[in-house]
Amino acid sequence: MRILILALVYSVCGMYFAPSSKADYDEGIQAIVNEDYAAALAEFEKLAESGDRAGQYWLGIMHDYGVGIPQDHVEAMKWYELAANQGSAGAKIQLGDTYFFGKGTPQDDIRAHMWYNLAALQGVKFAGRIRDRVSLRMGKGEITQAKNLARSWRPRSSEDVADAYARAKAKLDQKRFSLW
Repeated sequence: MRILILALVYSVCGMYFAPSSKADYDEGIQAIVNEDYAAALAEFEKLAESGDRAGQYWLGIMHDYGVGIPQDHVEAMKWYELAANQGSAGAKIQLGDTYFFGKGTPQDDIRAHMWYNLAALQGVKFAGRIRDRVSLRMGKGEITQAKNLARSWRPRSSEDVADAYARAKAKLDQKRFSLW
């Protein structure tokens, strides 16, 4: 089932980024197909930590869906944002999904709309269709706010992204422990 999900994600989003190290990227994809998740994780971590947006995207996918590692939506968001900062439309779509469904963050139609809009502005037609569907749940003021966020969006530094998601994880951990 996981391979089917990844194959679908790859077929839909794979064309929206070009890895800087095709051999490592291909090895990571082949490892997923072979269900060798430890090898895939090693390849994508190596790529991601070297700043490769495809590696960051796929490391986000592995965390998001719990492929060979514990599922961690906040960690997935971090890697998606790092890839989105480098122009990955696929990562922007995944961030839109994260906010739309509230995975690792409170559900937020405004942010979902913003991320889908940013992907649509890169020419991803189905991202525009998803954005338009999200807008059906929003008021005019919220749509204006989402459009303004998209217009003013600028990539954050890698350090700012890492700090933001470390704080988000700490907040989630604090909530979990307060339930005890």
